[in-house]
Amino acid sequence: MVLLGELRKHLFSLPGRPEWIPYRTSYYNETWGFCLSHRKLEALPEGEYEVCVDSSLKDGSLTYGEYIIPVS
Repeated sequence: MVLLGELRKHLFSLPGRPEWIPYRTSYYNETWGFCLSHRKLEALPEGEYEVCVDSSLKDGSLTYGEYIIPVS
C-alpha cells in the first residue's frame, strides 16, 4: 500500500492538456509509473492505494506502433 503523496511521484500527466494521456517510457531505468489524464490525477482522493507492477528487465525486444489522429 502506498499513500497518494508517494504515488503521485510515479504518476505522469500533462497539466497543459488536462484531457490528454502522455506516453512516457523508462526502458533503461529501474523505475515504474503510470500515465493518466491530468483531470483524473487531480480527482484522486487522499488515501492508500495498492500498486502492482508485474514486469521484468531482461534482454529482448519490444515492438510497438504509434498513430497520430489528425484533429480537424
